[in-house]
Amino acid sequence: MARQPDDNRPGPTGPSGSFDPTNPARAGITPVHATPERNSTMDTHSELSTATAHPTPSPVAWAPKRTADGALTVVHSDDYAGWVFDASHPTQGRRFMNARDLVLAHAAEEGVRVTQVESDLLPAFSTMQLAHTAEYVESVVLGGECDEWNGSRPDLGRLALQMAGGTILALDSLLSGETMTAVHFAGAKHHAMRDRSSGFCVFADFAIAAKLAMSRTRVMQTPRGTFRVPMRVAILDIDAHHGDG
Repeated sequence: MARQPDDNRPGPTGPSGSFDPTNPARAGITPVHATPERNSTMDTHSELSTATAHPTPSPVAWAPKRTADGALTVVHSDDYAGWVFDASHPTQGRRFMNARDLVLAHAAEEGVRVTQVESDLLPAFSTMQLAHTAEYVESVVLGGECDEWNGSRPDLGRLALQMAGGTILALDSLLSGETMTAVHFAGAKHHAMRDRSSGFCVFADFAIAAKLAMSRTRVMQTPRGTFRVPMRVAILDIDAHHGDG
């Protein structure tokens, strides 16, 4: 589950717990003219200087453009084929490849327009620390060490980071208004803990994406003026097995 934003902003509730858009003080919202826009920067670790320099979604006011209603965005990389812990392990990268191929084929049959986005973002270490400790991130990415596989596997550590980046790219396509539906089959690593892996999951990409989304605000028109309202996130987990996700 995503943690609350670091600035501890009040939630958008009125005195009874319901949303009260007419009272900015109780709604946890601020006038547009009173809120400076903030920018984020990529501070990717020097060892990963070859990462594509996509900007992490910045915490600024957001309003959906709805420029691509009916379109589907699929975030994917052929690098995902290398997600193989060992030959007998149930988690295999070919699952992501097959899922991508199937959705593209089905979309073509149904006449659904698909935008494919290359998953080439390696998130900054500071971004990963929205859900994980610095020590854990460095151990996985730089040392290639993780309880999910044997020995040192820097290739898998880097790929785990790339998969987290894919979910951030999917989020960015949603927040930019490029699409109303984004799919990233290698994402949703919901079993990962803050300082360790679990259940074949290394980095909790959904928790990171939720934190990034919640750092933004959306523009809302009310009888009392235009305000920026903190974004809220709902995660529906339909994993059908017992676990810690």
